[in-house]
Amino acid sequence: MRGVYDNVQETYWENGVTKQRTRRKLKWSKANGKLTKDFKNILIPASGKEGAKCLKKLEPFQFKELVPYQNDYLAGMSAERYQVELPDSWKEAQKKVIPAIKASIETDIGGDSTKDIKYQTNYQQPEFKHLVLPIWINSYTFRGKTYRYFVNGQNGKVVGSAPKSPLKITLFISAILILIILI
Repeated sequence: MRGVYDNVQETYWENGVTKQRTRRKLKWSKANGKLTKDFKNILIPASGKEGAKCLKKLEPFQFKELVPYQNDYLAGMSAERYQVELPDSWKEAQKKVIPAIKASIETDIGGDSTKDIKYQTNYQQPEFKHLVLPIWINSYTFRGKTYRYFVNGQNGKVVGSAPKSPLKITLFISAILILIILI
């Protein structure tokens, strides 16, 4: 349903006097149709939960710059085998596109408001590609604790964890509070 606001003039009585006012009224009408939306390069991590969290932070990846895989690319390095099977990846891809589909439907319907949206999706010619993304993973140990970091090999973006000093954090916050008080 598409709702469109309309200004309606109303006549009413107040203390024996006839008055008029304008009131906004939402008028509903039926809406239906077909919507076609293409989705390309929906990245679904196949490397488990930790990899998925870091991958999102490492984006974007330039898909146009990707090249066909060759064994030489990984010579002397280790690579992780995918941990998420294709049917589960397809479900994750659908979860990512559904909000975009709903938003497109609402935009297509138009009006000032929408309600009772019912839709049916039909996916045509889905394609799947297994990719080995240029991500370098490393770790280091500091004071007995291991910290991992990830580097996007295309844009150099780095994501990971680093040791934090409670003393330095406390001193930093204290210095900021002192400056605020002085100003």
